[in-house]
Amino acid sequence: MVNINTGYTKEAGTDIIRLTDEINSIINEIFRLIDTVPWEGSGVATFKSKAKLDKGNYLKFTNDMKEYGKFLVEYASDMERVVSRVNR
Repeated sequence: MVNINTGYTKEAGTDIIRLTDEINSIINEIFRLIDTVPWEGSGVATFKSKAKLDKGNYLKFTNDMKEYGKFLVEYASDMERVVSRVNR
């Protein structure tokens, strides 16, 4: 027996997609601010270089999470189609 709440699964997937879009927007704004601050000193170039790498890692993580959200929505839809065919 398979027990899956497709409505909840779709909702969770949709929320994950929405939240990752919001997080990406926030990350981009944070790093835009970091990049535009008029910094001076010997460590500024190193810090900015590391910040760009960090930004890339954060965005990769959130993009991976967004793909997981899409998977959940698609999986729930597929399960609904299967159940619909079985119940005919």
